[in-house]
Amino acid sequence: MSVGIMRAAFEAALAYAKTETRGGSVPILERQSVADLLIDVKMRCEASRYLTWKALHGLENGPGGFAARLEMALEAKVFASDNAVKCVVDAMKVVG
Repeated sequence: MSVGIMRAAFEAALAYAKTETRGGSVPILERQSVADLLIDVKMRCEASRYLTWKALHGLENGPGGFAARLEMALEAKVFASDNAVKCVVDAMKVVG
């Protein structure tokens, strides 16, 4: 769920940044500060997504007992949840 929230926030902020000029002649996406915020959101989203996939693979096929497998899933959940909050805040900064 966290990855979906991050992706939706990123896509909405990206679409806004491509069209909004804020009084200038170029879209705000071409400003470095906005582009940096959006690329950080994208990186956190992808990192959370891949960690979630790795945790799922570990639950299904991984070595060790259930407790060891569950630990990776819980780490992925906490990581993705924390990043979802950061991503939404950064996306709100882009939109203003």
